[in-house]
Amino acid sequence: MVRSWTRHLLVLIVLVAGTALLSPPPANATVGVNDYPYASSTPDTVDGWNFYTRECTSFVAWRLNNDMGIPFTNQYGNPAGGRWGNAEHWDDAAASIGIGVDGNPTAHSVAVWNPYVGGTGSAGHVAFVMSVNGDGTINVEEYNWVSFAYDQRTISPSGLSFIHF
Repeated sequence: MVRSWTRHLLVLIVLVAGTALLSPPPANATVGVNDYPYASSTPDTVDGWNFYTRECTSFVAWRLNNDMGIPFTNQYGNPAGGRWGNAEHWDDAAASIGIGVDGNPTAHSVAVWNPYVGGTGSAGHVAFVMSVNGDGTINVEEYNWVSFAYDQRTISPSGLSFIHF
C-alpha cells in the first residue's frame, strides 16, 4: 500500500515538474508603464545589457528581457561577440541571425528608424510597439526621443522597419 502511494506521488511530482519546464511563467504585463530600472540613473552609463542607460536601445533591451522573456543583450545571437550597437544597426543585426524584419508592425515588435528617418539623427532610433490601431497608426513607448526621458506616442509606421522576436 505504501509503495503504491509513493509511486503515485512520484508520478505526480514528475508530471508537475515536467509541466513547469514546458510552460514558463508568463512575462510581467507592464507594457505602457515606465518601469525601466534606469529611469533615475545618470544617462549614458553602461547598463545590464551592455547598452547605455536612458537611451532607446537600453529601454527596448529592458522591454525584451522583462516583458518578452528574451535574454537580449548587445551581443544577442552573435557567437562571435558582435554588437547590435546603435539603433541604426538593429534591423540588419536581427536579419543576419534569422529574426524576422519587415514593414508590418505588430504588438510587441520593435520599431526601427534608420538614420535621418522621421526626425532621427545619425544613430537612428528604436521603440517598443505597444499596439497597432485600426487606422494603421501604432502606439509606441520609448526612451530618449526627448532628452533621456520616457514617453509614449501614436505614430505612422511609414518608413519604419519592425523586428519580430
